[in-house]
Amino acid sequence: MTELFSSFQAVSESDFLAQLKKDLKGTPPEEALHYFNQFEELSYKGYHHRERANIAQETPGVGDYKRGFIKQNKANDWYNAKSFNCTGSPKLINEKIMDTLMRDTNALIIYLNEFNLEDCELLVDQIGFEFITTYFFASTSAQIKWINNLQQIHPTAHIYYYTNNELSANQNTNTLIDASAVSACGGNAKQEIAYALKNGHDILWKKIEAGMTVDDACGKIHFQLGTSSDFFITIAKIRAFRQLWSTIVAHYQPEHTCSKIAYIIGKAIPLNYSLIDQNTNLLRQTVAGMAGAIAGINTLHIPSYSNYMEIENPDRAERIASNISLILKEESYIDIVCDAAGGAMASEELTDVIAAESWTLFQSIQDHPDTLLTAIEQTAEKRIKAYISGDKKVIGSNVFRPSNLDKGSWLQAKNNAIGKELILERDTPKN
Repeated sequence: MTELFSSFQAVSESDFLAQLKKDLKGTPPEEALHYFNQFEELSYKGYHHRERANIAQETPGVGDYKRGFIKQNKANDWYNAKSFNCTGSPKLINEKIMDTLMRDTNALIIYLNEFNLEDCELLVDQIGFEFITTYFFASTSAQIKWINNLQQIHPTAHIYYYTNNELSANQNTNTLIDASAVSACGGNAKQEIAYALKNGHDILWKKIEAGMTVDDACGKIHFQLGTSSDFFITIAKIRAFRQLWSTIVAHYQPEHTCSKIAYIIGKAIPLNYSLIDQNTNLLRQTVAGMAGAIAGINTLHIPSYSNYMEIENPDRAERIASNISLILKEESYIDIVCDAAGGAMASEELTDVIAAESWTLFQSIQDHPDTLLTAIEQTAEKRIKAYISGDKKVIGSNVFRPSNLDKGSWLQAKNNAIGKELILERDTPKN
């Protein structure tokens, strides 16, 4: 390989720029190849040279972890997650869970809601927790005690649980910072990262004040970030966030360097989903899943698009959503390549720009957190206006609409911690 590289003469930056100007017929590169993303509010250039790159000494698993880390089983392994909202019969939900696990899902996200202890026992009957990762969302103190007991019964299993604000006074509980709520409401990458950093740092400080070590506190904080069909932005966002969180934790001087690694669940968001051309959702889910996997998330959660609409064949949509993550592993082998986007200078540029902008926003909202909510609303409004005008093109929705529309109806919009979740086709005023 060394002989191969020596056979080609490296091009200097001055020669590269000279050739670039020639190809652009005299137009300055900074004018022709400089871009501005109106939704992300980011300005970045589209031409790069290796002399300007600062990546030669960056290695996955060290430093600020922008480039990820070597995971226990494979270089870039992740869990395939499926979520269950516990309402109705616990036996029926248990049957669905068991069927899901038989189809190679290896992570469960379970919202216990108001289930009593008997319901919880029926819910988890025959589940092999030692072979999967499980995330419980507890709503009552009794559920927390039940989960703690479950952890003792399965001491080698990866069982996590999260609580609402009223129950989070117990500093020994895990806390999930659901920053995906920002992108689900139409916010942009730097707003999502700033939200995650602020809330993550607040929780970290509270746990340390309560007597936990920095290392133990970091182990109790998890993050959920949104993944979308905006491929390069999603990759750069996750890489930038991991870098910035590592920077924050480093200031507290943890004993173990691995404490600086952010634990990230990537959740596909439905911003660009379509009811009238449903097959296009599969493409968007695939791109969102691939972006999250390449960026190095720990768990990949792709909810079925049937969660947002009533359609004729929801089981098909559920199955395909689960298959996407499996295909990315078993057929694309993304799980064996750590930081596949690393070293691509356009990706590095975008990561650095998002990191710098996000850090500035994070600092500005420390004393004025309400300004972030206003900014998210303004970004969502920009998306809606661009969708109506056609500047924001969503294939199968506002451009290239099919002649035979798929049958179905939208479910009611959901509210999260930020506000009302946005789906452009559903929430845009009809002309």
